Amino acid sequence: MAVAITAIGALPFTALANSPEPLALVLRQLGEPFAAQLIALAAVIALPSVILVMMYGQSRIFFVMARDGLLPRGLATVSKRTGSPTLITLLTGLSIAAVAGFFRLDEIAELANAGTLIAFISVG
Repeated sequence: MAVAITAIGALPFTALANSPEPLALVLRQLGEPFAAQLIALAAVIALPSVILVMMYGQSRIFFVMARDGLLPRGLATVSKRTGSPTLITLLTGLSIAAVAGFFRLDEIAELANAGTLIAFISVG
């Protein structure tokens, strides 16, 4: 919240809303181009790692749903060699790859943000 308040204090919210990289924009406007580059680099590194973690978690959620009968039980098979749910992990990975192939990066980020928000609302 402090970062958001500070960013809105530095620039008008309309400038932030229309920017694909609002925090880097704030730093550039404040005369800190090196810090802006670091923030942009961190965003490029963070987004794929967050998506990978979400994909791993989603495959486990689908596994538990299949084990509980909410999805076809055949999806809950576990590899005897590794002990992991290989089929559901493969299907989840293929669906994520399809999304990555057909959607723009900003749309994927919006989907990830919306999904996280819905998860927090559902749990809270």
